[in-house]
Amino acid sequence: MRKTIFTRFICSLLTAAMIFTAASGVTLSANVTAQAAKKKSSSKKKSVKPGRVNVTYAKSLKAGQITVKWKKVRNAGKYYVQYAYNNKFQKAKGRTVSSKKLALTFSAKSNSTVYLRVKAVNGKNSGKYSSTKKVKVKKSAKKTVRKSGPLTPKLGKDGLYHCKALKYGYRLYTGISDKMYSGCGTALYIKTNRKNSNFQISFYDKKGNDVSGWAECSSYSDVKNGAYWTSNVEKVPGGYLTVHQFQNLKTKKYPVGNITVKISEINNNYPTGKMTLGTIKLEDTEAAHKAWVKDILKKSGANQKKDPGDKMDAVCNYLCQHTRYNSCFKNKDYDGEISYIITLKESTTPGFVKMVYDSFTSPNELVYIGKQIGYPLRSMYGDYKYGTVGWRMYHYYAIHKSDKRMFEFCPYTDTGLISDKVLTKKQAEKLIPQLNVKKLKPVTIK
Repeated sequence: MRKTIFTRFICSLLTAAMIFTAASGVTLSANVTAQAAKKKSSSKKKSVKPGRVNVTYAKSLKAGQITVKWKKVRNAGKYYVQYAYNNKFQKAKGRTVSSKKLALTFSAKSNSTVYLRVKAVNGKNSGKYSSTKKVKVKKSAKKTVRKSGPLTPKLGKDGLYHCKALKYGYRLYTGISDKMYSGCGTALYIKTNRKNSNFQISFYDKKGNDVSGWAECSSYSDVKNGAYWTSNVEKVPGGYLTVHQFQNLKTKKYPVGNITVKISEINNNYPTGKMTLGTIKLEDTEAAHKAWVKDILKKSGANQKKDPGDKMDAVCNYLCQHTRYNSCFKNKDYDGEISYIITLKESTTPGFVKMVYDSFTSPNELVYIGKQIGYPLRSMYGDYKYGTVGWRMYHYYAIHKSDKRMFEFCPYTDTGLISDKVLTKKQAEKLIPQLNVKKLKPVTIK
């Protein structure tokens, strides 16, 4: 949420009136700085609430995949597909689809039961969910490797790896993000000479455990083939892009270190053959995060402070000067309101690495830093109803659980703007450098 001078003034007046009385009877005054809500144009267009979605098809035709289809709904700006492994939709996940598309194929655990529903969205208005559909996900075949030939990959003259068990050639490429991190989405490019996506990628840790987790479908402004992904891979020149969240689904742990990538071809709805494409390395995100906190405490001068609250003040002052807001633009379709620009590189890199934050991630970062120095904080993002005066003034703060000191470093939205002009989404996306797969790094099989 963009911070303005107006809210800083209001919050300063409110803070000046705040008096805390300690147990000893001493009166303490707290100085709090807040930012203010952005004035919304009175001429803002009102979005119309769309109708209820009618799901016409929901089945699993392939192992580990579900396809859902629905009828077009009037006034729908986009569709949201929600699914879970229980009918109460606990720990549910979701996918967003353009209003131009009326179908979605996504990954799910093999041999599981999935409950799904779809709703139409128009701006801030959402229609009612469709009736819940129950889908039994097909399980993988017991034998996934056919005995038609050796699986040893050999590099061909076309620059692709081939083996006798697979009909087509493939090669793995990295370099979309500078490094790949555990617990974060990992973007990969598969170069191939096949015309369709009838293949399956799997991932294994150093102990041989399957850590394939799930593929992420989202919208990325730096991918030429359209903003919305509707399946596990997205067709781009020369091959396919995929974004995977690696996890051992049995232990629920995120893998760290070397990950072996393998590929199979789909025949009769089952994967056959399994050629190794190479090895990628996942950085230990938790270890890197802790090391980053130590570095920030040193650079900010927080280590010179004795009081933990003063340490947090020093950290906030430093981060205010060295972070920026998420990439965004002034959206002409919404009277100049801020809209995010999501790219593959930014979405697969942790905030502390790229030093990019917003009003939701910045207080959570302070909670993490407070935990590292033994000063428990909590985010105030959910303390007030969205859009209220209290929410606009305090949602980007973190507050100490006992002494009630408040901290924030949320960057101004201006620091993330790709242009000072008011743009349509299409105009904004033209300013975003498109992903060039020719500049990615090929993985060599040793």
